[in-house]
Amino acid sequence: MVARRAKDRVGVVPGTVDAAPESPKPALRLIAFDEKILHEERTPTMEQIRKSAEAKEITWVDVEGLGDAETIKEIGRIFQIHALSLEDVVNTHQRPKVEVYDDYIFVVVRMAIAGDQHRETEQVAMFIGDRFVVSFQEREGDAFEPVRDRLRRGLGRIRRMRADYLGYALVDAIVDHFFPILETYEQQLEILEDELLIAPQADVPKRIYAIRHELTELRRSIAPLMSSMTNLARETLPFVQKETRLYFRDLIDHVARLLDQIESERETAAGLMDFYMSRVGQRMNEVMKVLTVISTIFIPLSFVTGLYGMNFINMPELNWRFGYVTALLVMATSVVTFLLDFKRKGWMRNDEPEPPARK
Repeated sequence: MVARRAKDRVGVVPGTVDAAPESPKPALRLIAFDEKILHEERTPTMEQIRKSAEAKEITWVDVEGLGDAETIKEIGRIFQIHALSLEDVVNTHQRPKVEVYDDYIFVVVRMAIAGDQHRETEQVAMFIGDRFVVSFQEREGDAFEPVRDRLRRGLGRIRRMRADYLGYALVDAIVDHFFPILETYEQQLEILEDELLIAPQADVPKRIYAIRHELTELRRSIAPLMSSMTNLARETLPFVQKETRLYFRDLIDHVARLLDQIESERETAAGLMDFYMSRVGQRMNEVMKVLTVISTIFIPLSFVTGLYGMNFINMPELNWRFGYVTALLVMATSVVTFLLDFKRKGWMRNDEPEPPARK
């Protein structure tokens, strides 16, 4: 979908806000609060949003779905959002970034979505002003429910702080949402490691590659957050208070932990792939070893029996009653001699490679 949308926008006038036909219709949520009161509206009208934006309380408008360009434009007019920023909202292939405008800070991050078969990410565009936060998501379902619960119950300092702290809380929820997803990858790798130790299946390389590919995609979504959070924590950024900058600095540590964990899981996946290839190669070597031992043993036997059978007139047992038995003893002695020599050289051992140690 991303590639097609990028192609469709070639030659489009900058600042054009056009909704993708396949995008779901927006579902709006309005939360207005201060230290004493909180008002939440599940399906607010544009007039309610306008009145909330003009009030003294902190306003959070959450938009889930980008399928209506007029709704997005109207929200942009209420909060005086530049058309170029709105254009980036509907173009969901944006790189995570932070852009500073006169009346707000524009933040783009990617949020992980846990699916049944694979994990993917969606774009979250966020506008942080002096007294408002407007967030746009591609679809319904997000990582913001813990933040909403803290607002409703008045937990922590979120109701006492300004809009910049709410923006921090939302980005922090997005970052924290990656940790349980990475834990599922760790569990999958542990299962694959156990399978490799017991009886590796033919689909193991495909499963390992799929996990490594998804981890790489997650890394591409998370890595740019490091520079974005660094920008939000800098001293000269407007609408971000000194106290809130400290929280953004702590968020940088969380992002660094995510990146370290992703790299650790990617290295584990690579190690499991190497271990699988070692197991396959070891098993092939064992098969070749057995075939080589059998061939080595039967080469002298074939020589004796061939030579013996091609000289029927001169067979020893025709003139000597123990000739046949002697030939059998010679062949048996050669077999035993080869086996003892193979055992002394260590060729009879079954060496299995050790699994990679988890970090």
